[in-house]
Amino acid sequence: EDDAIRAEKNLPANTGNEAKGDQAFSQKDYKKAAKEYKKAVDQSPNRADLRFKLGEAYLKKGDLAEAMAEYIRVTNMDPKHEGANQRLGDFFTTKKEWEKAAKAYECLVNINPNSAQYHFQLAKTYDQMVRYDDALPHFYRTVEINPTIEDAYPFLFKILQSKILTNPGDIQYIMMLGRVCKMHHDLEAARTQFAAAVLMQPGAREGWEELLAVCRTLKDCTGEIAALEGLLGFASKNVEIVDEIVSTARRCELDDVAIRYLQRKIELQPADWPSYAEAGRLYQKADNRIQAYFYFR
Repeated sequence: EDDAIRAEKNLPANTGNEAKGDQAFSQKDYKKAAKEYKKAVDQSPNRADLRFKLGEAYLKKGDLAEAMAEYIRVTNMDPKHEGANQRLGDFFTTKKEWEKAAKAYECLVNINPNSAQYHFQLAKTYDQMVRYDDALPHFYRTVEINPTIEDAYPFLFKILQSKILTNPGDIQYIMMLGRVCKMHHDLEAARTQFAAAVLMQPGAREGWEELLAVCRTLKDCTGEIAALEGLLGFASKNVEIVDEIVSTARRCELDDVAIRYLQRKIELQPADWPSYAEAGRLYQKADNRIQAYFYFR
């Protein structure tokens, strides 16, 4: 760190043994760097940043035990030290000391809750500990933040499919699986899950909304209209939704559906003359002259 940054952080000037250590570290002379940092630490034993530098020098020169001891001292002094927690989490993972690794990764998630990698590391650790309930939200958060982390999806599919089997009446896991499929760009699988959710619980508005979004992307006219009809169930007099159904039906050449919902709109807005004309044209197209005459009249 340059002097301006150090002054801003209220750190002592980078001089003497620390400066020599920094120079040696930059030259990849880690043995000398460790020696100089150790002298600096002896002079300022309560500086977590300096102890972290010493740990890094030990790590680079292969003194793993000494490095970890320093990282532990750093976290004791500064529990939110990101670098030290990362080093400890990775070290305990290689040693398969899952409880200690989880503690380090939990700290990292608290330090930076928007890091997909930290959530993923914590989730994998919980998975190793067979703490699937704890792992699930962190795997989900991983792909929510960064959907391109492909390695997270097999864990999510495994845990969610197990949850659905053991909790067949709980749609939260079906919805979550649908969203995971959507983030994984498997829209047909997502449609299947959202359709299952609303079939199981028609009052789940978010299920209809998710189904509508997926069906629109897939250009699934039947599914899109079904989802809109589901949403109309929450507000039977919502003219905007009725208009969306009519528009979708016209676009997909589903004239019977268009006519039915034009009639619904006319019931809601009896003075909406363009709807009469549109219904008349559709009846005329179907060669139903009597109905066409009625609406044109």
